[in-house]
Amino acid sequence: MTQRRILDGVLAEYGTEQLAFTAYNTDETPDIAKEWGVMTLPTTFLLDSTGTIRQVNNGLVTVENLRKQLEPLISNTTNSV
Repeated sequence: MTQRRILDGVLAEYGTEQLAFTAYNTDETPDIAKEWGVMTLPTTFLLDSTGTIRQVNNGLVTVENLRKQLEPLISNTTNSV
């Protein structure tokens, strides 16, 4: 399973009302990788609704771990609305 497939599955599960994903090919955009401090591939950043980085996953993140990391972020967004 690739990171992209995992992310696409989680997006389908939670929906675009709660999540948004952006992906970059570091070969095509090395400046973005440098700016964000990407040292391994894949690297996944989870940001809250204010754009603050809340989690960084260096290497493949599993569906289970991604759900655990997303729950507090989604709960905070839902509770504040």
